[in-house]
Amino acid sequence: MAAPRLDPDLAPIVDNASPALKIDFSKLEPFETAKQMRAAQIEADVPADPDIAVEDLEIAGPHGPIKLRVYRPKGAGRGALISFHGGGWVIGTIGTDHPRAMALARASGTIIISSDYRKSPEHSFPVPLDDARFAANWVADNADALGVDRAKLGLSGVSAGGNLAAAVALAMRDEGRVTPKFMYLLYPVTDADFSRGSYQDFAGGPVLTRNMMEWFWNQYVPNHADRDNPLASPARAASFANLPATLIQSAEMDPLRDEAEYFGVKLREAGVDVTCTRYAGGVHGFLNYGLNFPIGMRATAEAAQAVRAALA
Repeated sequence: MAAPRLDPDLAPIVDNASPALKIDFSKLEPFETAKQMRAAQIEADVPADPDIAVEDLEIAGPHGPIKLRVYRPKGAGRGALISFHGGGWVIGTIGTDHPRAMALARASGTIIISSDYRKSPEHSFPVPLDDARFAANWVADNADALGVDRAKLGLSGVSAGGNLAAAVALAMRDEGRVTPKFMYLLYPVTDADFSRGSYQDFAGGPVLTRNMMEWFWNQYVPNHADRDNPLASPARAASFANLPATLIQSAEMDPLRDEAEYFGVKLREAGVDVTCTRYAGGVHGFLNYGLNFPIGMRATAEAAQAVRAALA
């Protein structure tokens, strides 16, 4: 089998990330490191779109306020996709995910509700998940006031946010109060297992390394026994039956590739309608970094079509 070849448009992104690949995260003090990482994150200033109304909300969650951002394209139906940003459960905000959410709302013509959540290490498992579960249930419970259809809700997440979305889907299935119609996972974290082939092949990156992911897991789920809990590692669920139809997008050159695709296999084996697309030459975060590159536009178009078909 030929060795993976990096998408040439992503080369500058990989070059910019290269200094971080040499850091031994295991030797870093968690709280100060998290503080520095958050200080360095960029919330992109995306021009307003007259065809998309953007509204910021704050709801009273189980551990304090949770910020939501609602994207409502002109002419959108009442279906809505509840989305959780990435960042290793440590960094990221609805602001850092704003460009991607705007692009998906524009391309799909569907309401996107982006939800924040508390971050680790200050708030370890299950607090970020508690926030995500509460936000999803709050949207369902307040569907009429939000102008959305409770029967046409989807869940979505990027990387660590994909982990939360999958866990919320499992929890919602087991609670039986709300049944999401669709799930969209973008290079999701699904299992605290660093032995899979993609973890070996891309242990040193590009962009994301095994060392980084071990550190992120140590912040989110420091108690290793908790990592067997399917709400922490959704790929370890006892059953995958009755989960919503799902689109999974993985990146070829990503340590998380195999666990993302394994989750898709388990869903398919349980009779769930699954599409799993591996983006050749892609690296972790390729859609966030490369929205305007061909690889990013293809991934956005695929997601938009799936979201529109499921939630229209």
